[in-house]
Amino acid sequence: MTTKFSKKPHALGLFFREGIKRFKVHGSLLPSSRYLSRKILKQVEMREGIFIVELGAGTGAFTNMILSGMPKTGKLVIFEINPILVKHLRDSIIDSRVIIIEADAVDMADHLRDFNLTKPDYIISGIPIGNFSKSMRNLLLMAIRESLSDTGLFIQFQYFLSSLISVKKLFDTKIIGYEYRNLPPAFIYGCRKKV
Repeated sequence: MTTKFSKKPHALGLFFREGIKRFKVHGSLLPSSRYLSRKILKQVEMREGIFIVELGAGTGAFTNMILSGMPKTGKLVIFEINPILVKHLRDSIIDSRVIIIEADAVDMADHLRDFNLTKPDYIISGIPIGNFSKSMRNLLLMAIRESLSDTGLFIQFQYFLSSLISVKKLFDTKIIGYEYRNLPPAFIYGCRKKV
């Protein structure tokens, strides 16, 4: 499967500009580095028919790495709440394996049902859950737990460990990595549904 990526020279500037305007939602002024993306993708077993959900794709830096390793039978659903970044993603990624949904990830279970999709094998999130109120963070984490397959893995990266306690209440969680070459450096959690 050939993915067409339109190289947009302004992607970094776009991310930075949107990050300044909506820092609480974006949580960063720079997209995820290739080092962070690679470290996260080491946790993903790319196999035929894999189904991944990405939360908060930004300008698609991480999305491109997912797609470059994904089999042609795979499916990637992206949730991005920022309409400007959604337009950028739709303009720059042309791939039949991808569905881009402009919506709050809290509503992901309903949207996945609307597309007649099964529960994903992986949910990968760069959403800055530490910036959210406790109630909003819990709503998002419950939506992730509801949507994830029973054997699936939820991977969250964060710059601080402030919301680790909230995550551990709903998932069996461990810190599976730390990437100092990202700006800012990031922790990576691996989370599975509690039995």
